[in-house]
Amino acid sequence: MSGFVWLSPQVGVEEHCWIGYGSKIGHDTTVGSHSSLMPGAFVGGDCRVGSGVLIGANATVLQGLTIGDGAVIGAGSVVTRDVSEGSVVTGVPGASR
Repeated sequence: MSGFVWLSPQVGVEEHCWIGYGSKIGHDTTVGSHSSLMPGAFVGGDCRVGSGVLIGANATVLQGLTIGDGAVIGAGSVVTRDVSEGSVVTGVPGASR
């Protein structure tokens, strides 16, 4: 983990994850193994981030969502719906490509 990372209570981060400078993870969220949150990423409370996920710089994942294994969230995107396994999501609001 980089400096200045904010983790709320009851956050679970599995092994081999990288969480970038200034990232925030909300309450009751789990982050699967081998996932990366780039600098400034925000994951709302009660989310499930699968294994091998990449969340781009300054991207936002709203509360209560599930990000499937191997998904990629583009930098600056705002995710408003669950993301299926292996999907690439970009834009505001986030849309699969």
